[in-house]
Amino acid sequence: MEKTGYTRSRISILYVEDDPHNRDLFARMIPMKYPDLELLVADNGKTGLELFEAHLPDIVITDINMPVMDGVGMSAGIKAIQPDAVIIIVSAYCDANYLLKAIDIGINHYILKPIDYKKLFSTIDKCISGIIMESRLREQNAHLRKLSRAVEQSPSMAMITDVHGNIEYLNPKFT
Repeated sequence: MEKTGYTRSRISILYVEDDPHNRDLFARMIPMKYPDLELLVADNGKTGLELFEAHLPDIVITDINMPVMDGVGMSAGIKAIQPDAVIIIVSAYCDANYLLKAIDIGINHYILKPIDYKKLFSTIDKCISGIIMESRLREQNAHLRKLSRAVEQSPSMAMITDVHGNIEYLNPKFT
């Protein structure tokens, strides 16, 4: 008999930041806060997009202003690959144009610098919870589809009634 419990592999985060101090600080903090999480790190949007394509991380955290490719361009490329990707922008830019671009692309969260790590970790926690719930829902739906096929294809008759005896379902063998 197959288990129906949660079987998802490790959650992963891609962190894209060109400032070496912020990048190193974050790379040290994340494993302490989330020891079971896989962390990928890039120093520009182009490298971040390449890492995303290779690993498909669950969450992307990025700065906007970076060399080679900015965070908005990288985010647009990520959303083209995986429209439901979870992206958190952490930036000093609070210009309305950047905020509107972020909304148009489908950025999930926008956190202003200087980073309030309590707020950032709270946002990451919400994202992780959402990813776990979606994964569990997909697993449960797959299991229900399997059970439904078993009943539909069963050589035995199956009938489901409500509490008043009204027939709600008959499988093909019954009919």
